Amino acid sequence: MATVDMDKVNKVYENGFHAVKDLSLDVGEGEFMVLVGPSGCGKTTALRMVAGLEDITSGLLRIGGKVVNDETPKDRDIAMVFQNYALYPHMTVRDNIGFALKLRSGVLQQVDHPQHLYDRPDNLFVAAFIGSPAMNLYEASMTEDASAVRIGSQELALPVICRDSHPGLARFAGKKIIVGLRPEHLPAATDGDSGAHLTGNVDLVEALGSELVVHFTIDARRVRAEGATSDDEDATAQSGEGVARVDPGTRVKAGDKITFAVTTTGMQFFDPETERAIWN
Repeated sequence: MATVDMDKVNKVYENGFHAVKDLSLDVGEGEFMVLVGPSGCGKTTALRMVAGLEDITSGLLRIGGKVVNDETPKDRDIAMVFQNYALYPHMTVRDNIGFALKLRSGVLQQVDHPQHLYDRPDNLFVAAFIGSPAMNLYEASMTEDASAVRIGSQELALPVICRDSHPGLARFAGKKIIVGLRPEHLPAATDGDSGAHLTGNVDLVEALGSELVVHFTIDARRVRAEGATSDDEDATAQSGEGVARVDPGTRVKAGDKITFAVTTTGMQFFDPETERAIWN
């Protein structure tokens, strides 16, 4: 085993397509590293450059501390197992050919432990990409005193513990933000629940045994993180559709109204201009 270090590695093809942009990544000896991202974002290209199957346009690649940009694949002692590509059966020939051409995403977004990626995404793309069902992301605004957030016509009070963990929210008092709510942070409210509540119209209920997945709609505009979600999910991005995970004993059906007891400590907040997470 050996360390693998990539220092501002780029891959630009002859047609000018910039597949991998300034990739800097250190993999320790014996470390298990996983690259995740949508199809066409540059994962395989990056691995092929490490193995020597693709030339590096610029930047440095070190294996065991040695620069190997010009080493042949056999001299790098790298093993790879390739995945066979498949066509998408629901797409036409034209759509299959054009699918990869629509994607851009060859930029390293965040390197971290899986749970930290889930709990503290650096930006909107990571927040939307990590997790299934995907995080619910809505256009919203902070109140003038930054004590609550407005999502559509509803106002969710933010407890002190939530504001203390996101001190940067104070800069957005009276301004627009993006709010993220994971499905598991929207349990069905019960009598006596206090704190923030969110009410929506139930569109569909999926009974999965251990939980109910409730698809609902609120009067807010959902935010789309380009390239992070599937075409099917993108189709609902302009509406106020959301997804929640609730207890299987919850009595709810399509056409009902449902009120969720929002787990405010799990809420995520993003700057709508930079798409960066709001923490400090």
